[in-house]
Amino acid sequence: SMENVQEFRVDSNNYPAEFGSGTGGQISIITKSGGNAFHGGLFEYIRNDALDARNFFDGASASILRLNQFGGSVGGPIKKDKLFFFAGFETLKQRTTSPFIESTPSAMVRALPDCPPGTPQQSSPTCMNPAIRPLLKAFPVGQTPSINPLFDIVNVQEPGSVDEYSGNLRFDYIINSKNKMYVRYNRDDGYGLVTANSTGSSINYYAVPQNAVVALTQTFKPTLLNEIKVGLNAPKTRVFANAPTVPGVDLSGVTVSLSGVVSLG
Repeated sequence: SMENVQEFRVDSNNYPAEFGSGTGGQISIITKSGGNAFHGGLFEYIRNDALDARNFFDGASASILRLNQFGGSVGGPIKKDKLFFFAGFETLKQRTTSPFIESTPSAMVRALPDCPPGTPQQSSPTCMNPAIRPLLKAFPVGQTPSINPLFDIVNVQEPGSVDEYSGNLRFDYIINSKNKMYVRYNRDDGYGLVTANSTGSSINYYAVPQNAVVALTQTFKPTLLNEIKVGLNAPKTRVFANAPTVPGVDLSGVTVSLSGVVSLG
């Protein structure tokens, strides 16, 4: 959260020796510390579709958007002039729907009779293999015909969500005029649902990055300093896929899609 950031620096090239030989940009962040006076703040950020215009693909009503991002921070002394704390938290909750405009089996295809056993493959179908008929229920019914009689165009709104909870806690201790140390821990729990297509197939993800550090700064003389840091980075990510529900058919671990592009007309 920005509530925890005191300052940051971005190095794009010619890195100091402390960063080694890594490629790409190097971003350094200094987190806030507590002091002898208590201080803090609260914030709330809101987005809502009631304040939005419809986009081109929305249809009669705007896509749903409910976003609330809120949090706060507080810092102060535990022991004046010696021990301080600073804590911050942030929560983000988002609920959306997004329009999917895709091809789907046409009403004509759905009405085809079952093929008798031994029917050869057909370039222009006049019947349907009864073994695949249950799969039609995985595809939504189209609203608009296309120039290809085998496909209709479907326009549906599918849901998505994000829930994120992050927190930061830091303690600073002044040992004496020449030695000071701090301990910091940061954790972020994120949960999300992303709909993949008009069938309602979706992906659930769960991500927990966390970071901890202990640092000691020693001043031997005005021109000589020593800093010791021990850190831990422990990210964890889990991803799960969800297939559409079709009575009598297990689609777990199966991808069913319609290839190619169909003109809208």
